[in-house]
Amino acid sequence: MALRAETIAVDGAKLHYQSTGRGPAVLAIGGAGAGVLEFKRLARRLARDYQFISYDRRGTLSSTGRTDRDLDLGQESGDIAALLDALGVRETVVFATCGGASAGFDFAARYPGYVRAHIIHEPLTIGILPDADQQRAFFKELCQLNQSKGIVAAYRAWTQAIGVDTQPVFGPRSMARAKRDGDYVFRHHVLPMVDFRPDLAALRQAGTPAAVAVGDGSLAGGYRQVRIARAMADELGCPLVTFPGHHHAYEDRPDEFARSLAETIRTF
Repeated sequence: MALRAETIAVDGAKLHYQSTGRGPAVLAIGGAGAGVLEFKRLARRLARDYQFISYDRRGTLSSTGRTDRDLDLGQESGDIAALLDALGVRETVVFATCGGASAGFDFAARYPGYVRAHIIHEPLTIGILPDADQQRAFFKELCQLNQSKGIVAAYRAWTQAIGVDTQPVFGPRSMARAKRDGDYVFRHHVLPMVDFRPDLAALRQAGTPAAVAVGDGSLAGGYRQVRIARAMADELGCPLVTFPGHHHAYEDRPDEFARSLAETIRTF
């Protein structure tokens, strides 16, 4: 089924999104600098059974609305609600990964009526850890590396820290994307995402079914996102489920990842 790329106007920006397939809605929220393109392979595989929706957050990639201010997750939650309204989606499964888990948590707390279930994949909400200050220092070093040595150096350091199934290759297209958005994302998105503290009380009160997912490759490597995932599952009182691969397996191993995601959705 063909992917449909469109935009909607919302709160002073044009939000780029793609929606494909029919059936229950699944909204994908990517990490810092990730959007529609990163989820294309996953979208194609899930479109047989679901309406799969992804978007580029405002100010990045193909969405407009860039400012010199840090990411406002409350505003992003409003963007998501406006997008779902425009698509006529009254209820969705939220699949949020990496730093995008912060947007997923905020949206689920602010707009619980939209969320049928919530799947949190390898979140980076470091505040839940006892060594949060040390973890923040790592992300701050990444941002400083971007300023001193450039976006490619910062991104390579990031991939070494999270584990990958395939090594990143910077071809002409990905290099152009990195140059266009990378510095902005490292300056204005990374720290707000990892510093975000979910409203756990509101999430528990909503009673929305949830699961926290972590890749088997990440488990084997003992990466920081594994510690966060375990702590978050304990806090929310929800299952910790195992997905295939490492942090970006939805791109690198989309067939296996799509099967695991669909299996988890069917448990709700």
